[in-house]
Amino acid sequence: MAAMRWGSSIDIVNRCDASPRFPSDPGYFVFGGNGTASNVNQLLGDWFFIDNSRAVGDNLVSVEAEANEGVSGYTFYRRYTLGGEDNREPLGSIWAARYFTGGAFDGGTKWAIWRDAVGALEPGSCDSFPAPSQGPILLGAVPQLPPVPTTFKDDSGTEVQTSIDLPWATNLIDVTELSQNPFDSGTATLDFSQEIDRGAFVLALGVSATGDLTDLGATALTIDCEGPIFDDGFESGDTTVWSRASNP
Repeated sequence: MAAMRWGSSIDIVNRCDASPRFPSDPGYFVFGGNGTASNVNQLLGDWFFIDNSRAVGDNLVSVEAEANEGVSGYTFYRRYTLGGEDNREPLGSIWAARYFTGGAFDGGTKWAIWRDAVGALEPGSCDSFPAPSQGPILLGAVPQLPPVPTTFKDDSGTEVQTSIDLPWATNLIDVTELSQNPFDSGTATLDFSQEIDRGAFVLALGVSATGDLTDLGATALTIDCEGPIFDDGFESGDTTVWSRASNP
């Protein structure tokens, strides 16, 4: 298993402050999108990894802002806001992902998985492997993030229920090397909906014998959010909401 060490997030803002501000700064988030950060859902984009002649990409992770989020439940920036005033829905709690071994994917399949550790994590050295996450801080200390209940299913429908260890906030695992998975290809569901785990993002990558990567796709089946999901125009197709957003 390998660990990824970075990440970034982007918010639409209501104004440009004189000095840089962060999600943990007072006033960056205010309920209803009335702080530095806005609740306008207007951003979309994609990302790419490019290595000489090889490239793989996908959509950026969408984190929707909704006025009812954070009133009583968990939010994406909860580790920084404590009160849920960011109004951002959490990441998906149950994911489905494909995996293959053989054929075009002689190199197997890798899953890149980011888990919301809930608590703020201490920065680590780039010269050593990070210790497992010691969060979360909001729901009580635990030794590390718990194993993830996982169901592997092959293309004939036969399934095996097990769990896999994903102890870091960011994980890169070779699915073909997992002893819990007896199949060469199929679909797996990963359940991050445990009490102390607040969602994840999953990326499935097929690997050829020469190391080329193909995005196999992964889908969030469940999001533990409080408000309606299809109300902002982004998912419903009503893009007129975008034109009503004012520029800072």
